[in-house]
Amino acid sequence: MSMSEGADKANITIQYCSSFPRHALQALEISRVTQARVSVDYTRHIVHREDQWTIGISSLLSDALDIAPFKDVFWSTTNEPGSAYKPSPMEPLPEREIVIAILSTGPVSPGDAINYTDSKRIMKCCRQDGLILKPV
Repeated sequence: MSMSEGADKANITIQYCSSFPRHALQALEISRVTQARVSVDYTRHIVHREDQWTIGISSLLSDALDIAPFKDVFWSTTNEPGSAYKPSPMEPLPEREIVIAILSTGPVSPGDAINYTDSKRIMKCCRQDGLILKPV
C-alpha cells in the first residue's frame, strides 16, 4: 500500500484513471482514493466521434464504492483552433458535456486550450463561489 502511505504523508487524495474493477475494489483499503475516471479518453470523442460521455454503467461501481465518478475533461467550446488533435476535432455539444460532468457527481474538469474556455458556460455548473452543483 505504498501509494496510500505516500498520499497520507503528503496529505493528498488520489484519482484512479483507466482502472479495472479490481483496482476500484482495492481502493476500499486506500482511503485516499476519492475519484476514478469512468470514461474513455476525451480524445476518442473529439477525434473519433465516440460516445465518451456515456458513463451510466461504468459509474455505478465507482459510486457504489463511494468513489466519485469522473467523466474526464471536456471542451466548453465547439472548436479550438490550433488543437494538436487531427484531422478536425470538434465538440458538437459542449452543454451536454458539462451536464454529464455535473450529473456524474465527480469533478468537473474543463480541458480547453488557453483563451478558448467559455467561462459563462462553465459557470452554469457552480455557484458564484465556485462550489460545483450536484444532484441530491
